[in-house]
Amino acid sequence: MVSPSYTERICAMFDSFCKTVSRNYYRDLLRAEKRRNDHYKEEPVDYLIELLGHKDAYPSDSFVQFLCGWVRLLYDLQQHGL
Repeated sequence: MVSPSYTERICAMFDSFCKTVSRNYYRDLLRAEKRRNDHYKEEPVDYLIELLGHKDAYPSDSFVQFLCGWVRLLYDLQQHGL
């Protein structure tokens, strides 16, 4: 038979364990919320979409011929997906 003091001690240990786990879980939630709020930025959506959809154009991406003041585009790398 299990003595009543042993059962009470096991219940007290389980109670202590549950309280510790609950307290640590709550602390982790608070830390995660603080971390999320530290990194949260209110940026306009249009600005963010522009950053994602913008493609730079460099003079080296195209071959151009200059002849008597006229400019003629020979080949454009961006149009050909290179």
